[in-house]
Amino acid sequence: MAELKVLGCSHAEVGAFLLSMWGVPNNVIEGVAWHNHASECIRLELSTVVATHFASNYAEKRNPFWMADGMPPDVAYLGKIGCADREQGWRCILQDAPPTRSLA
Repeated sequence: MAELKVLGCSHAEVGAFLLSMWGVPNNVIEGVAWHNHASECIRLELSTVVATHFASNYAEKRNPFWMADGMPPDVAYLGKIGCADREQGWRCILQDAPPTRSLA
């Protein structure tokens, strides 16, 4: 990733750091920190990590943009936490949701 070469860290790490400095609850910080790499998180339960990982992935697919990383959803992680059967339902919900508007 270009951000790692230029900044030495990812946008997820920067976001998590800023949220921690602002006193945001740890569960929200974890969701931001691990949204690209859910399986690297030690938390093995349905959490904000799972929610942000899958929401980010599906939002990127619905609304592609130039900085999209194109990572597939980590369905193996869902299996590890006992939620593999939920992924298809989440996908259907997100496909039925209205598209988001660009801020640009």
